[in-house]
Amino acid sequence: VRFRSSSNTEDLATFNGAGLHTSTSADIEGTSLGVEDALRTVWSSLWNTRAYDERAFGNVDQSLAAMAILVHQAWSEAAQGVAISRNALHATRDSQYYINAQIGEASVTNPAPGVTSDELVYTPPPRQPRADYQARSSLSHGRDVLSFREIQQLGCALESIHAHFKPLVDPDDTNRLYAMQIEWKLIGPEHSLLVKQARPYNFGGLEAPADCREF
Repeated sequence: VRFRSSSNTEDLATFNGAGLHTSTSADIEGTSLGVEDALRTVWSSLWNTRAYDERAFGNVDQSLAAMAILVHQAWSEAAQGVAISRNALHATRDSQYYINAQIGEASVTNPAPGVTSDELVYTPPPRQPRADYQARSSLSHGRDVLSFREIQQLGCALESIHAHFKPLVDPDDTNRLYAMQIEWKLIGPEHSLLVKQARPYNFGGLEAPADCREF
């Protein structure tokens, strides 16, 4: 099984602590990393140097930080990554999606030194569908991590998640940069899409222009 970190400092209105903590696998039989050690590993990562420093920089009250753990089945991943239901490179463009993708289980949020992932902007219908790559995976040997069909499928999931959470996250329609971020993976030989989690995406202090005169 997989033990996933889920702290209460990951989805604050002014601070996004995603990727600061450790998730790990546990062997129920106890032949490698046992359940007890897995729990300790995830819980203690709340206080790793990076997480502490980022919270301090973001003026988060350290005494209120806490860790929870989500336990779920461990899968063999053909690909995985993160995606945002808005173009993160040009946040005012809400008709495009931003996708990071990597083969296997190599992290896109905390990559090893020198490792890059596929970074692309997907334009969905009703405009002409297209994928514009900004960077390429250093592990895929020149191949696209996702087929265009898989990119389209991910875009459909993003559209549905964006629409589902809109009335919950932004019921008064006041956030002109509303977007959702998901963590996803492709599992099994069929490359079935699994959305691991979804959270509101925060663009920080950036404000969307009300009209063209504000650019």
